[in-house]
Amino acid sequence: MKHLNADELKVMESTKVPLTQKECRARAVEVMKAAARVTLLQDYEYGNKKSTMTCGAFEVLAADKVLQVAGLKGATVADIRKTMGYTEDQIHAVFCYCHNELEVTTSGSRLANLMSRIG
Repeated sequence: MKHLNADELKVMESTKVPLTQKECRARAVEVMKAAARVTLLQDYEYGNKKSTMTCGAFEVLAADKVLQVAGLKGATVADIRKTMGYTEDQIHAVFCYCHNELEVTTSGSRLANLMSRIG
């Protein structure tokens, strides 16, 4: 995915260019590659309010202007699932610390690699 400069971002924001879920996922991978270290979901599989859970990785994605224009409204599991089209199992497999060597933080590039595997 092409990195957008400030002028391109302004045009995109003003025209509200819709992105497909696949394009949102590709953008998310690019955004995550640029992140240093991010926190992951903890005990996602045991949570009874999974849709409202959040983590540093989701906050990084929610701060991206392109994803905001594409419809990402916040940094919760529900927001990410709606915009990216991830299933609950995909969220668990990629963003939960139990699938990331039981580390609560990981590098953005490692997480981007996992994200790209699920398309």
